[in-house]
Order: sequence, then structure tokens, then C-alpha cells
Amino acid sequence: MDDIKFSRRKFMKNIVQYGTVIIAAGFIGGCGRKEDSSTQKEGEQEQAAYGRSCDDLSNVSQSEIDKRDVYGYVDETPYPEFRCDNCSLYIPPGEEGNCGGCVLFEGPVFAAGYCDYWAPET
Repeated sequence: MDDIKFSRRKFMKNIVQYGTVIIAAGFIGGCGRKEDSSTQKEGEQEQAAYGRSCDDLSNVSQSEIDKRDVYGYVDETPYPEFRCDNCSLYIPPGEEGNCGGCVLFEGPVFAAGYCDYWAPET
């Protein structure tokens, strides 16, 4: 029970500290961009580059792998109610991929994964 309280406390602290950065990054990254089919296809091609296995990090730079560690990403969540696939930062897999992604770091992401920056879908 203490782990859950600690996680919630840590989660709230992270939201307050980094929420502004994430929101600002969304505005900067999306400013003037128009979602169209070419943007969607680029995302699908990026997902296909991850390979068939979500464990395959061969196309991911070491700095991005380090980010995964900093954010506390794990392939399988210790908290069933906090999963990557119900996080607002999760990028669902493309038509040909079976791995999702995350706006915080590059590389494949397990739907059942988790990180310390989990944020509820809106």
C-alpha cells in the first residue's frame, strides 16, 4: 500500500513539475501543423521501423534508451490501472506495427508498459 501512495505522490509531483513542459512541447510541436494522411503515413512508417518485436531497440539511439531509464519505463506495469495504452502520452501502433510509441522518447513501447510520467487520457 505504501508503494501505491508513494507512486501517486511521485506522480502528482511529476505532473506539477513537468506538466508545463509537456504542454508547451505539445503546443510547439503542433503549432502550424496540419494532420493529414501524409503525417499519419510517416508515423506508420516510423512504427514499422521498430520491427516486429517490441523488445527490438536496435534502431534506437543510446540517448533515447537512456531517456527510457530516466522516465522509469518498464515493459510490464506493476500497477494494472496505469498502462501505456491508457496514457495520454502513448502513441498507438500503426496498421502494420504491433508496438506503440511514446511522445517522451523514441522506440517501441509495450501497451502493457508503464513509466513514472503516466498521465490519464483526456
